[in-house]
Amino acid sequence: MKKLYLFALILTITCVSGYSQTKLNPWSIGVHAGTQQYNGELGNQFFKFTDHYNGLAGLSFGRYLTDHFDLGVDITLGDIKFSEKNLENKLVRYEYNMYQANFNVKYNILGKDDVQFRPFVFAGVGIIQFEGHSRKETNLALPAAGLGVNYMLNPNVKIRYQNTLLLSNYDELDNRKSGGNDSYLQTTIGLYATIVGTQDADNDGVSDKNDKCPGTAPGTKVDKEGCPVDRDADGVVNENDKCPDVAGKVELGGCPDADGDGVADHEDACPNKAGTAELGGCPDTDGDGIADNLDKCPEEAGVSEREGCPEPVDVKNMGMYTYNKLPYKNGKLIIFDENGVAVDTVLTDENGIFNYSHLNPDKNYTILPIEFKGDDKAIDIYLVDNEGNKTYGTTKRDDGKFEFKPTALANNEEVKKDDVKKGDKPKVDTKVETKKPESSDIPKELLTDIQYSLSSSSINIKYYKQLDQLAVAMKKAHNAKLIIHGYADNTGPLSFNIRLTQTRADRIKSYLIRKGITSDRITAEGKGIDNPKASNTTEEGRATNRRSELFIK
Repeated sequence: MKKLYLFALILTITCVSGYSQTKLNPWSIGVHAGTQQYNGELGNQFFKFTDHYNGLAGLSFGRYLTDHFDLGVDITLGDIKFSEKNLENKLVRYEYNMYQANFNVKYNILGKDDVQFRPFVFAGVGIIQFEGHSRKETNLALPAAGLGVNYMLNPNVKIRYQNTLLLSNYDELDNRKSGGNDSYLQTTIGLYATIVGTQDADNDGVSDKNDKCPGTAPGTKVDKEGCPVDRDADGVVNENDKCPDVAGKVELGGCPDADGDGVADHEDACPNKAGTAELGGCPDTDGDGIADNLDKCPEEAGVSEREGCPEPVDVKNMGMYTYNKLPYKNGKLIIFDENGVAVDTVLTDENGIFNYSHLNPDKNYTILPIEFKGDDKAIDIYLVDNEGNKTYGTTKRDDGKFEFKPTALANNEEVKKDDVKKGDKPKVDTKVETKKPESSDIPKELLTDIQYSLSSSSINIKYYKQLDQLAVAMKKAHNAKLIIHGYADNTGPLSFNIRLTQTRADRIKSYLIRKGITSDRITAEGKGIDNPKASNTTEEGRATNRRSELFIK
């Protein structure tokens, strides 16, 4: 027995540097000690440790099968004692040496072996040999079963507590045949360690010499080369893959992006149409900041209050009052209907422009300047559109009134003065007289850069006025042609930035086309991340580089 305890001490010292039992290092060895009790016709000693103390000691061997199952062999040497009173009421003691070996299959309730407490159950068969009182009996234990728990001191050494029940196939050790066969209970505690054969520093089941991915995090599932499993083969391991069963992009956490807009399909409200992140992955064709799937007017820029549709255009009825071909400011005019009844009185602004109320387009009206001092032959009055372009020339009558018809303004038609005779109603000519532009120059302030939010191609509403004025200027400078270059910062994939910058340029082109500029006068090109104006290493620099540049040729 002393030799067995010495062996246990040596095993404790030498096995502290061992490794957990795994498929690489499947064998374990341990020592144990404890007590065993008898249960038969002469009484039940189970868990009565002070009644006939029966000591034991032994060795155990284990073989790893899977994360849950192990094979085990327990060999013990001990004694068993029990007693009875004879017919003379004297105490008769029975004492035997008990040699025993168990062969069992153990089931670990917790599959991982790196937990502090790891309970288990086991079952198998055993051999029991008794020697004493000039007798030698060899029995079978059918079954030999029990339960226990391992306590991990560190990943290398464990303490095991175990209870083993042995049901003997023999019933005459106590010289009694009545009742059931005798049984025995072993209660042991021991120290166990793995027999190190192959080292596996990260404990992933692949030996260090064959491990192409050493240092794998504990619990990570690996392939035969020791690398984390990537089920969908997209370069993102399962533990980090937000979509582990569908191949995706590394920058999107392993999730796919069918439309290539940088928004993962499972987060993309429009997974088959390229859009922007701020709009949930949906496009915004008209550049009004409202995603097409929510925009009731996706081809025409609008406002959120009207669900993406534009506000009604306030087409003003306007005219120009000139004297000696110069705007006449603060002039006073009276508008009369066909019966000579005054229907409105208007004043001109500093540019000679006047506004008048909506009139019946099927009737003729006259305008009379009043409170005027000067040569009335130098007066001219004509109608203009919202941009100040002449749309309809009035006819001056002998009574000083200027005659016009609102229908001509609505249809943008010009009435030729030479075709109007005294007392006649004005005749309408369907030919439109194009006003010759005074200059082909475009003001530089209308060609300043258009800036964007990150990954966005939406035109900020603050640029609408600039683009509206640019459209007016291009209408006057009808030979001018516009070039639009869209740019991006270096955030995101190159292919995405090429598409993004082309969309930025295209949306400005679409906006100007809606304002009346023909498409053949506008060239839109996406330049990606080329020609940065500032450093992409700072947020301010990247914001400057997210732009569209405008050029006139």
